[in-house]
Amino acid sequence: MRFLLLASLLTAAACSSPSSSDTATTPATPAPPATVGTPAPEGPAAPQSQTGVLVDVRTTHRFSSAQQPDQFRLVLLGDSALTARAQFSIVSAAGDTLWSEKFPATALIDYGIRKYGESPTPAQQAHYIRKRAAEFFGDEAFSVRAEVPRNASDKQLNRAAWAEVQPTGLPRFAYSLGEENGQMIGFSPKRRRAVVYYTCC
Repeated sequence: MRFLLLASLLTAAACSSPSSSDTATTPATPAPPATVGTPAPEGPAAPQSQTGVLVDVRTTHRFSSAQQPDQFRLVLLGDSALTARAQFSIVSAAGDTLWSEKFPATALIDYGIRKYGESPTPAQQAHYIRKRAAEFFGDEAFSVRAEVPRNASDKQLNRAAWAEVQPTGLPRFAYSLGEENGQMIGFSPKRRRAVVYYTCC
């Protein structure tokens, strides 16, 4: 009788005890792997990366207006000055693009490279390109007002463009690419942008 009572108590205890399935810890569902990438910026758009910008030269000068100066900018983009692309632009105070031009950075190499001798090294060429970029907007590149050399030939002077630039009385910008590719540009009110009115040798 005592055995039966003890067995009954053990059975009741077993029935009231939680099962192994109740006490086992359920494995947590693994979280999805994190996405590799750049998180979206909060608020205003994040500025563009400056990676690859070798040179960024800027200046302001009167060009399209006698009252407000325009922004002149030359940027060299790439991994090396010898393989970089140059971007030359002029933007008005109102934000209008007056001039936009792209060319190989090596176009900044001219006869001045000869100071290194007949065979300048790649390092010397790269240094010269950077130097030319830094001096691209020198004072001598601008004039008080647009002008034409006295000995300009019909082949060198674009008379239609000159007729649009000359009456403004505004400055011109002169620059050269390569050894013998020089040109002068001025603002044309008719076209609302810069135009090439003179090219020479």
